[in-house]
Amino acid sequence: MALPLRIEPVEYRRTWENPNPPVRLQLIVGGAASGSRRLSSSVYVKRRLAAVLLLVAVLAAGSFLVRQINATSDAVLPAVPLSEQKIPSAVSDDAAGTLRGQVVVPGGTYVAQRGDTMWVIARALKPSGDLTSTIRKLVRLNGGPSLEVGQRVVLPR
Repeated sequence: MALPLRIEPVEYRRTWENPNPPVRLQLIVGGAASGSRRLSSSVYVKRRLAAVLLLVAVLAAGSFLVRQINATSDAVLPAVPLSEQKIPSAVSDDAAGTLRGQVVVPGGTYVAQRGDTMWVIARALKPSGDLTSTIRKLVRLNGGPSLEVGQRVVLPR
């Protein structure tokens, strides 16, 4: 059984006669100290402002990193989804298995010309159906999705 005990704090002030007053001690029995005081509302406002500023800084840094990642991925991946890319009219008139007058044979090579994309080459190799796997093979065999005029494009089997 705890006895209710309350010790009144004694406050000593620093004066010329007493430059080093004794330390103020409190005995806490069964709860909070009676001399504890709440922080002022300005302290809470400052803490909340600091937390909001920290949150804004973290969100800005995250946004910056996401933009950097997207910028580097755009350089590697085509900017237009494969399903939306159109075949230029000069290519679409060619017969199946040919591309701009060149015969396209699986496992062979093709010399890239102006306006060629991996999608156009894949469509010449596979006139119908899904081109995703063919395009991935083309990109892997040729070191990336970009083409230059005159580049020899290795065709998958």
